[in-house]
Amino acid sequence: MNINVEQALVDGFTIKDCSLAGVYCERSSPLILHNKIADNAVGIYCFKSEQPVIKNNWIYRNDYGLYFYEPAGTATVRNNTVANNTIAGIYMNTGQDPEISNCIIWGHPKGYDLVDCNSIYSCITDGDIGQGNIDGDPNYPPFVNGADDDYHLEPNSPCTDVGDPDASYSGERDIDKHLRVLDGDGDDDKRVDMGADEYCDEGYDNDADFNLDDIVDTNDLRELAAAWLIDDSDPCWATNYDKYDLNTDDVINYGDFAYFAKEWLWMTCEKMQGYEMMEMMMGMGGGMAGAESMVISEPAPLAPTAAQKEASEMPAEPSVEKQIEQIKQSLNWLYEVRETIDEETWLSLTGSLEEMLKELENSQ
Repeated sequence: MNINVEQALVDGFTIKDCSLAGVYCERSSPLILHNKIADNAVGIYCFKSEQPVIKNNWIYRNDYGLYFYEPAGTATVRNNTVANNTIAGIYMNTGQDPEISNCIIWGHPKGYDLVDCNSIYSCITDGDIGQGNIDGDPNYPPFVNGADDDYHLEPNSPCTDVGDPDASYSGERDIDKHLRVLDGDGDDDKRVDMGADEYCDEGYDNDADFNLDDIVDTNDLRELAAAWLIDDSDPCWATNYDKYDLNTDDVINYGDFAYFAKEWLWMTCEKMQGYEMMEMMMGMGGGMAGAESMVISEPAPLAPTAAQKEASEMPAEPSVEKQIEQIKQSLNWLYEVRETIDEETWLSLTGSLEEMLKELENSQ
């Protein structure tokens, strides 16, 4: 595949068995995303390129993984898995060094993972000096099985949740179109993974997914709003309303709302793959500036805000002051997501919460 236009998009292809290069870019700034590039002389060859962006690709079993020849500008090489190439992983000729981060560069001849270039927050077979870089036992790669072309992360991979914490991943997805960033090790600290695969283990159910469609969204919020302030004295509680009592205090109120807000837009891994245009459907922001945001319209990472995290940590019988604080946090979240909720539901919830807040403040 030859690219000699100023900017082009190569997204979602399997590119194999090319005598020169799987992707050849000349004096250009292509976006090379979500591809599997294997069994070529060179996986990606950039000849006097300007500012190519190479992200979320598997680049494996070529002679050279990536080869940069006299680049005129700075290439961005991020979250790629570059593995088992026979001569070198990433080879740099003279010119402007690429910015390499969050990559897995593994299984090349000793000393040839990176040639005349450096990386940060990457997993490299023999180790490499650089901020956040890690290495490991070359006999135990950090992915499932390279011999079978499976470069997904192992559940206990050292590459999970250790990528660059300071970069922006808004609008990005991994090679399987899973969202970046997910909590791969289950410690409630969402941080990007190294490599092209974001380890996804979101489970198959969530208590806040009331309609069981594998996503916590506006449809579930409508159900919660319809059950608002009903308690266990209702004769239909056990059959119709108990499932909305998320914090198990026998009444549907702001405590359940705080729990729900924490789970907002949770979805199964399978559901994620079908929501590439989700931010456009839901009215959410995100994505990168310029041409890339025109072709990749995907949601921002689903990490809860600090207010959501705090609001979810609710004692069984909070003080009046704590109730006031929690209701304010719930109101703040509602205003944050206002554009994603239908007006009637939004007004009903905010109005009820504001009335509760006023009553509590007057009781002090």
